[in-house]
Amino acid sequence: MAKIGHIQLRQKKMLYILGKSLELKRLVFVQKIRMERRFISMLHTYIVPGECVPKGRPRFTRKGHAFTPKKTRDYENLVKSTLIKAGAKPTDKAVQMEIFVFKGPLKSWTKKLLALAQQWRLLPTKKPDIDNYAKAILDASNGVLYKDDGQVVKLTATKAYAPKACVVINVLEVDQLVIDPWVIDLVNKNWQVKSNE
Repeated sequence: MAKIGHIQLRQKKMLYILGKSLELKRLVFVQKIRMERRFISMLHTYIVPGECVPKGRPRFTRKGHAFTPKKTRDYENLVKSTLIKAGAKPTDKAVQMEIFVFKGPLKSWTKKLLALAQQWRLLPTKKPDIDNYAKAILDASNGVLYKDDGQVVKLTATKAYAPKACVVINVLEVDQLVIDPWVIDLVNKNWQVKSNE
C-alpha cells in the first residue's frame, strides 16, 4: 500500500511539473502575442532590390588615411536612398532588426539545384560572410532608420537564395525584449553565483 501511495505521489508531482511547464509556455506565448500587437504599428519593412554588396575592408592612401571602397560606398548610398524614398525616419529609441539577404539563382544551376533552392534546401554556404552583409546594411541605415547604430539591441541576419536578389529589412522599435525563459534562467543563475561570491 505504501508503494502504491508513493507512486501516486510521484505521478502527482510529475503532473504538477508538467502543468507548470505548460503554463509557462502559455504565458510566454501570450506575452509574445501581446508584444506583437503592441508593437505592430512600430514595425517597418523595407526592400532593397539587387544583389547585396558586403562591407569591404577599408583601403588606405599613401599617407595612411583609411577610406571605404567605392563599391561599398555606392551600395550603402543605394540602401540609404531606397530607405529615404520609402519614407524612413530615424528613431531615437532602441530597435530590433531583421536582415534577410536573398541571393539570386546562378545561371549554371541544374533543374535539381533550382528545385532545391525553391524548397529552401539549397543554402549559400560560401563567401561573402553573413556578418559582412549585415555590417553594410547597418552602416547604411545609420542616420536613416536610427540616429546611431548603438540603438540596435537585437539583430538577426539570414542569407538565402530567392528568385530575385534583394534585401528585406525589418526594423522594430522596442522598450522590452522577449527572451527565451531558459536563457533568462541561465543568466539569473550566473548572477546569483557572482553575487554569492
